[in-house]
Amino acid sequence: MPPPVIIGHGNGGMLAVPHVVAHLDTPATILLSAHGGGMDGVVRTSRAGMMAGDRLVEITAQARAMLTEGRGRELLLMPGWWYVISAESFLDRMTAMPDILDLAPQIRCPVLCLPGDQESAENYPAEAFQARAGGPCEVQIIPGCDHFYNGRENAVIERVTAWLAEVSPASG
Repeated sequence: MPPPVIIGHGNGGMLAVPHVVAHLDTPATILLSAHGGGMDGVVRTSRAGMMAGDRLVEITAQARAMLTEGRGRELLLMPGWWYVISAESFLDRMTAMPDILDLAPQIRCPVLCLPGDQESAENYPAEAFQARAGGPCEVQIIPGCDHFYNGRENAVIERVTAWLAEVSPASG
């Protein structure tokens, strides 16, 4: 069985990058609004009003205290995040998250980056990834589009399927 095309969205897109680096036989990769990751990812997203927002110092201290008390798997609510997150997961994002820009030169397969135009290039660095990619990389920004492609699902489907047909025409 041939290796699969790797597709990831948001955090899954960030995690797709180290996966592809570890699996160099990957035929193609699609990064749907992949965030940049890296050790400064939580700081960057908090500065943009997401994750911990303006309470980064407070929430980081709370997470560290919870971890020290053996409560690292308990959940935290954050002002700029739509999900809860465990204290240990929050801290892990600050210390162990892969940086897609650092890994980009190691990726040789064709890559499609598909962010929405309502996403910041600082948090979703498609063009910076393209500039560093070790192989062919195309960026197609979806107009009128947020992180979840609300109302723009068909545009995403059309672009992904057209790109896949272009980079791997034998598979149809």
